[in-house]
Amino acid sequence: MDLISYITNSIKLYGFSEEAYKYINKKVDWVEAYLVHIVLSALYLSINIMVNKFYLLPNSILLVGGGIFGIVIGPFIFGGILHLFFKLVGGKANYTKFLKYFLSINVLGLFISMVYSFIPSAQVTEFYSTLSPMAIITLILSLIMFVYWIVVAVKTFSKLHEISNFRAFLAVFVLPIVAYIILIIILTIFIVLAMTVAM
Repeated sequence: MDLISYITNSIKLYGFSEEAYKYINKKVDWVEAYLVHIVLSALYLSINIMVNKFYLLPNSILLVGGGIFGIVIGPFIFGGILHLFFKLVGGKANYTKFLKYFLSINVLGLFISMVYSFIPSAQVTEFYSTLSPMAIITLILSLIMFVYWIVVAVKTFSKLHEISNFRAFLAVFVLPIVAYIILIIILTIFIVLAMTVAM
């Protein structure tokens, strides 16, 4: 795999490029996509720690440890859950092929996150107690990028899984929200029961 071609074609997925889709399908293995993800994510984490001086925060070792855990394990967990949602709506692709595209459509987001790290006051200031105007602008841009990621994910994964855009939207957006709400309800019931028993 040519690294520059892979990164370029991953970014071209945001333009709904058929050539980029075919390139990733034929020339990229999921392990290669995973290794690129690890390198870019580690670079982003390092930049973020140094530029925003997260190493000065109390419990910074937990922050770094959580970041490393998320980089290494996160794609398998979140990719696996999302793949399960696609299977629930009739998706046909296997997990490793899905994971390859899941990692590929996140390449652009990692680059944008690295850029955000260098923007003065783009982060929450004073240990997350106040928002600067630049942080608000960054938050709005992040929201726009997230919505566009949903559109790209729907288009890419509907093609990959050979399902309609509507079904892909259900798997990418609706089912995760429903699962999250159910999880919150279960946790709330568990906490209430635990508090009741403790009294």
